[in-house]
Amino acid sequence: WGKGWESWSLAYDVLPGEPTAAEVWEDLLALYRQPWTRADGQTLRPLVLCVDSGAYTQHVYQFVKGACDKGVIPIKGIAGMEREPLAGDKRARLRRMAARLREGRAAELLGVDNLKRTVFAYLSAKPGAVGYCHFPIGRSEEYYAQLTGERLMVVAHRGRRPERRWVPIHPAVEALDARVYALAACHLAGLDLHPAKADKAPVDAAGGAGPGKGSPAVAQV
Repeated sequence: WGKGWESWSLAYDVLPGEPTAAEVWEDLLALYRQPWTRADGQTLRPLVLCVDSGAYTQHVYQFVKGACDKGVIPIKGIAGMEREPLAGDKRARLRRMAARLREGRAAELLGVDNLKRTVFAYLSAKPGAVGYCHFPIGRSEEYYAQLTGERLMVVAHRGRRPERRWVPIHPAVEALDARVYALAACHLAGLDLHPAKADKAPVDAAGGAGPGKGSPAVAQV
């Protein structure tokens, strides 16, 4: 990620195996610790690794505890348009980070509905605009189908108020989930990527120029 929320998708990898197998978690940690070298020779390293703890929760906590790295963070998505991208304030997140280093627990709760709105705003950004996304040549059609595999729709139920909800339009949306988690990693890393001029910014979920004031960072998709 760079200033103005411009992003470069370096890789999208699938690790074969069961989430219960130790080898899979070892491969994930190795991928997280892998350096990336730019064309100018500068080396980049991921700052944050978000791991979804909604399934295989105990295996995730065990991995987080074993990593002994404040950048390895268990997360859990919570639906609701009213939810902020991150739960709690900075002080609460620091307390959870301390608990993770001791026990591997204390997942960060993500307002995924609003994070998705920001992701889709950035995917529609034109070159030079805030949030413009770069993708490598040769990325598969299935990847893009997954990345755009949900739509925000108004859903009406008998006897209830209509509500906005993300509805899947593709059988799998792992690429979208990974992109949302990468944006969440930016929030959790705490770098300020806001542009000097916000007048060119696409409007995000909160009506602002980016995912949230005082946010964000470098993450790997």
